[in-house]
Amino acid sequence: MKPLRLALAALILASPLFAQNESGISLTIRFADGTSRFHVGEIIPLELSFHASIPDMYDIDMRNYDRSGRLNIEGFHVTPPGRDPLERYYSTGAFMGGGLGGARQRSSEPQVIREELNEWIALDKPGHYSLYVTSGRVSRRTPSKPEPIELRSNDLEFDVVAADAAWQQQTLSTAVVTLSMGSSNEAEKIAALRALRFLDTPAAVHELVFRLGTRRDRSGWNEIAGLAGSRYQNLVVQELDRQMGSPDIALTGDYLYILAKLKLQLNHDALPPYPQKDAAQQKIWSERMQAWEKELKELQDGLYQKTAALVATKNGEARAETVQTLLLRPSNGADDVKPLAGLPPHEVAAAFLNLSQDQQWNLLTSFERLKDQAMSAALKKVAEQPNMNHQTLRDLALRCLYDLNPNEATPIFLGEIKHPHLDNGMFTVKGETLARKIHDF
Repeated sequence: MKPLRLALAALILASPLFAQNESGISLTIRFADGTSRFHVGEIIPLELSFHASIPDMYDIDMRNYDRSGRLNIEGFHVTPPGRDPLERYYSTGAFMGGGLGGARQRSSEPQVIREELNEWIALDKPGHYSLYVTSGRVSRRTPSKPEPIELRSNDLEFDVVAADAAWQQQTLSTAVVTLSMGSSNEAEKIAALRALRFLDTPAAVHELVFRLGTRRDRSGWNEIAGLAGSRYQNLVVQELDRQMGSPDIALTGDYLYILAKLKLQLNHDALPPYPQKDAAQQKIWSERMQAWEKELKELQDGLYQKTAALVATKNGEARAETVQTLLLRPSNGADDVKPLAGLPPHEVAAAFLNLSQDQQWNLLTSFERLKDQAMSAALKKVAEQPNMNHQTLRDLALRCLYDLNPNEATPIFLGEIKHPHLDNGMFTVKGETLARKIHDF
């Protein structure tokens, strides 16, 4: 990440919300389950209700998701203050924003959005608390362009009590059973993962690491956020290190990234806020951030090397996913770690076929990493697909196959010359590719 981007990210994270009064619209909050007493580690569900008394004057942004994992559109203000569990996680690295949803016209009916306070504030100690919310979802319609406004909610008071061992065990067991049952739907599994994430006990840490390593094709955000936001950071790193060697744990890119990032955080104190008005200190701050980014990459490189050494110890799907992780490891030059060295070629070929078409294309652009006769069958399968959504993958796969095994490629070349593929109405094998084979006749 460039220094300017780092500075902008710091400014965004540090900017407070300033609410203003707006007589035509209001924000009211309540506890969704009707209670105001919660255990330490219990989910605190909130309902945010937006009500406009003047019709057709306001719009509201109804997004409920952001690709970075967080939608920074509300501010949650708790007294006495808790901790932001993901403050350090978002303080280094680049994150992609953008979410689902869009503006919706206001009506006389309240618009309700559900949030969980734990996403933003971790309350690790029992006590009596007060809360209000500021929101930047609303804009006022004007003849020229919408004017954003920020609303302040009413105040709520609530109590957080100590979590006894029996409650913690019951919460853990219920979540684990839900995740283990084949009949559980996706919403139920997400709710169970969030319960584990916010429970934040040593047993929950163990379970989140296990779930991260066995998640297969679904998102691992709740596992990552739970581990990154845990108050037991030393334990999290120890557990991630320990379970790396488990035969049934798949070492995915997410697994290696969060382990590297948390090791980095344990090695350093948090950076101070970005010095907005001191150019000399800005330079120092940016240099420290860049040094962290370099150290993070070095930690990741070491973990990829360790992963390559562990492939032979993995079983079944965990082994296939671990090979796939190594396959997708970006190559940064001749001196970079070579994660494919020593891996069984047939497993590399099988992992290649499990990738998306975009991932396959990216790998084939640096084909030297995959150049083994075991790839012939995989490339042939890609080139012979009847329909393909990628405009250039068939052409690239056919060229790589011809370089690797001309005899296997020749029948496919001849078939393309006689009956060219049309994918989405387009010819996907270039004329110069076919001319190369014709020239060899």
